[in-house]
Amino acid sequence: VYKRQARATADLLLASLEIGAPLIGALLLAEVAMALAARFAPQTNVFLLSLPLKSFIVFALAGNILVFLPNYTEVITERTLILIGGLG
Repeated sequence: VYKRQARATADLLLASLEIGAPLIGALLLAEVAMALAARFAPQTNVFLLSLPLKSFIVFALAGNILVFLPNYTEVITERTLILIGGLG
């Protein structure tokens, strides 16, 4: 029983990572781009530019993620129901 519960927990964490990974990756790339901009143009205030840029990235990608989320939610639900059926 504990192995199945651990597997269900691992699947839940994996699903959350799969949903959030594109957003985390895009924000990491934006942070690297801002760091390079600060390095090559130290006189500019990169912190003023980074907040609107990151906000735009979050809203744009979150909108795209929400478009594909219903299909992915169906897959996650099927996997979870199979695991729950095995728990009983």
